[in-house]
Amino acid sequence: MKNKPNPLRLIELLQVLLPEANLELEEIKKINPQAETYPKELLSQALKSYQKFREEKLIKAEETEKVEKVETLEEFKKTLFELIEAEAETAPIYLNYPEITPGLFEFWVEVKSFEASNEYIRKTLYGMPYNALKLLFCYRNKQAPLRDPKALRKNPALLFGKAEYAALLQVVNPALIFRALHLVRAIKKTNVFGAGTLGAEPLIEEESALEVLDFELIDELISAQFMKLYA
Repeated sequence: MKNKPNPLRLIELLQVLLPEANLELEEIKKINPQAETYPKELLSQALKSYQKFREEKLIKAEETEKVEKVETLEEFKKTLFELIEAEAETAPIYLNYPEITPGLFEFWVEVKSFEASNEYIRKTLYGMPYNALKLLFCYRNKQAPLRDPKALRKNPALLFGKAEYAALLQVVNPALIFRALHLVRAIKKTNVFGAGTLGAEPLIEEESALEVLDFELIDELISAQFMKLYA
């Protein structure tokens, strides 16, 4: 039986590791440890703080304190992953956390394994091949000019290139995505499920911009780029 995630303990550990972390204390006080869901900001901030801690190699204290911090870091990773697992069970996690998806799966591989990450993604694609487009969107180049379709058509690699493809390979077998995209194309050709198959558009940080983004074009370009790089 999986442990129930403890968000308050996660916050305590984060404050030990990064005392200067800018935590929204008022929001934290509202967290109910018995709740089934938690503020999205908690998972996002915890993951970003861990990445900062790891990248900056902040364990630079004396040996005794260093050992204590290493132990705290290991507990933090375990607690954070329990929260990620709980969120991942409610829905494909990349649908609810698209902006931090690459970091989430990188952390998943670090704490568990490539096989564990790959299996989770496989299950989210089973019977739902359109999720492959949602996952690819999460791995897009965040600097790509989404509101400039002419630029994207001219150079699709701006949207999804070798770097994005390489990041994806670290967490999933690309053959899973390839098969899902082929199924998507077959569905579109036969229109088996009719209107509404695509479901909701992915969430992005600037939700007000959704109406001016051509997601059909974006999906088409990312999919084509993936196929090109996979070949």
